[in-house]
Amino acid sequence: MFGTLKDTLKSKWQNDNKNHTIIFMTKDEKSEYQVFSTYKIKEELYYIKSDFSSDDEFLEFINTIKSRSNYDYNIEVNSSDTVLTLSSCDIVDDYRIVLHAKKIIND
Repeated sequence: MFGTLKDTLKSKWQNDNKNHTIIFMTKDEKSEYQVFSTYKIKEELYYIKSDFSSDDEFLEFINTIKSRSNYDYNIEVNSSDTVLTLSSCDIVDDYRIVLHAKKIIND
């Protein structure tokens, strides 16, 4: 579904700041997100975790997914942020290409 997500792993994409913002639109809302992590990983469930028992557990999750990133976006994420996760299969092998972004604007 997100076939071009593989481009997020390329330095040309990462070095273009215009790519670091995602506009997400639904029937009722338009939101803007700031990319803070992109990486390739074997299939797992941790990166799509969405239920946390505490702020500390959420921040541990954030630190883990930020440490996986193959590029330093230099974006701070805190316990009050909302995170968008996009993921796509890598057709060459059994990996997932993952992008995480935090909400910065909600219209």
